[in-house]
Amino acid sequence: MMTKKQVGALEAAIDYLKDVLDAGGEHVEFAAIPNACRRIKTVVDAAPALIAELRRLQAMEFWSKFVYPEGATAEEVQAELNDYHTILNNVSKVYCEITNGRVSKPNTLASSVLSEANAYTQEQIDAETKRLQRIEAAARELSTDMVDMFMPETMPPDDVQNSYTKLSIALDAALNER
Repeated sequence: MMTKKQVGALEAAIDYLKDVLDAGGEHVEFAAIPNACRRIKTVVDAAPALIAELRRLQAMEFWSKFVYPEGATAEEVQAELNDYHTILNNVSKVYCEITNGRVSKPNTLASSVLSEANAYTQEQIDAETKRLQRIEAAARELSTDMVDMFMPETMPPDDVQNSYTKLSIALDAALNER
């Protein structure tokens, strides 16, 4: 990697070469100008590295005002990037959890995430409401059958046993359903 001073010297050599060519035309006698020959050889030998280094320095100069705003240090920028990385990873996990896997991309709009989360929550409420309604219906049936079971004169013994079995199966199914 070349220093800024070396890059500056090579840029000066290129400028010098242009001046020599402009002054003497294309048929400059380089042997008569030893200093120019040394500078030109340095430039020619280092041209690929010089071009790469110039591009790197120009990019650094351009991006430094964005990467290091208001004089921030590399350590401060690294700390900010680390925080950003942590947030991105955790936002994905939260989105996935509250939407039951429907959303996981951290760049999803908040309105979309909230919409999916609300839809999932409503589905859970609806499913639980239906489950509770089935339990309530089974409990009503149980209370009716319990009245009949404790009033043997209104129900034959085999029917009491059948009602009890049927009621137990319905109640177990309602309670175990989720």
